[in-house]
Amino acid sequence: MVRHITIHRFLRGMVLLVSPTSVSFDIDGDSGTAPGRIAGSFPLSQQTLPSANGLSRPGYRAVGRSPSKNVNSPEYGFCQQVFLPLDVVDTTLYLV
Repeated sequence: MVRHITIHRFLRGMVLLVSPTSVSFDIDGDSGTAPGRIAGSFPLSQQTLPSANGLSRPGYRAVGRSPSKNVNSPEYGFCQQVFLPLDVVDTTLYLV
């Protein structure tokens, strides 16, 4: 079985994504400070992102999600969701 694994290195943390639904975070190397971005893989059909996956973060807002190809399926089965602190304005388009 082939698993799609994406590793993102942000300025203030490391995020490991394993599709289609399992997500694990190593945020800020356990420094205890809030990360600049939080990302995760979620089913596209889920409408209550990210809280249904236990990833709700008070003080953060979702800035977008993008469909990704699942290597085990001919259909698009998951996406990446990116979160930023409420006081940060972000104009970057995230594609994964």
